[in-house]
Amino acid sequence: MPSRSLKPDSSLASLGEEVKALRAEVGLTQEGLAARADIDPTYISHIERGARNLSWAALSRISQGLGVPRWVLVKRVDESGRR
Repeated sequence: MPSRSLKPDSSLASLGEEVKALRAEVGLTQEGLAARADIDPTYISHIERGARNLSWAALSRISQGLGVPRWVLVKRVDESGRR
């Protein structure tokens, strides 16, 4: 079966945008966030592009790496959907 390009889910795209924005706010590179979150830098890149559906555990590690509680990240994604 040929692979086809899937359009990222809008909620995943919003999450990726918020991770990227928060990362920039705290002055981290993708590699820096990956190191803090103990996650591969490629995975961070996929998340920021909305190409990966991350687990609750990964969301927790990323929020810890960003220095914010999970709810802050989730709230920002929720609010971005209302704009």
